[in-house]
Amino acid sequence: MREYLGSLAKGQVWLFAPQPVLLALTFFKYLSILYTAPIIVALATIWGWLDYTKKTHRTALELLSQFQILLDDFGRLNFEQGGEADDKRVVKLLDIVSPDPNTMKPEIASATIPRIKDLFTVFQFWYFSMRDKVRIMMRKAGVLLDYDLVELANDFVEFYNGYLDKIAEGTLTLVSKQELVNSKRAREIFRNFTENLSELRGRANAFLKRLRSYGYSISGMDIRPFGPDPWADLTAEGSQSQTKEQS
Repeated sequence: MREYLGSLAKGQVWLFAPQPVLLALTFFKYLSILYTAPIIVALATIWGWLDYTKKTHRTALELLSQFQILLDDFGRLNFEQGGEADDKRVVKLLDIVSPDPNTMKPEIASATIPRIKDLFTVFQFWYFSMRDKVRIMMRKAGVLLDYDLVELANDFVEFYNGYLDKIAEGTLTLVSKQELVNSKRAREIFRNFTENLSELRGRANAFLKRLRSYGYSISGMDIRPFGPDPWADLTAEGSQSQTKEQS
């Protein structure tokens, strides 16, 4: 990135340097203005194009760097497993909380759990694919196109909202709410997920807003909020349950 922007700056210096010399030679009548004028105009035009390219590429690379941080944080929250005791991925709730028998028949739940886990693997590979694409784009700064950034942002919106719908909310719809409230570890996983996801959503929508302010044609969709209303008071219920356990 620095090397590419540095090469543009050097090019500008080489294009600008002859212009004062040509003007001086013309002023002192060593060269005809008919000869120097087209050269000066051509050099100035190319200099202006390089200046515009440097500024637009610097902006695009800054945006890409912000997106890389955002994507890495999403990956740490949802796809980094760590040790068994430190696994705070929301999909882990499928292993530690039983399905709710009041909302779903056992045979349906037994078929749904593997399907959610299979979809989780699909989203995990999707995340790895986006992460690798960003790294390649960072290395090839000189050929970074606006289209690439737009495509990446639109892909992330679809990925993020799809993960909420298929994995996060799919998991929480399946598991027993009462067991989720009563289990200390399940409450910690849920609280960690919702708190970090809320912060990520704010940053992601701010990033999309900034892209649009620079003229990038991002889709009208934003990162949507997480969860239906029945889960909104879960943390409060968990705190009440924890108080009862201590008393």
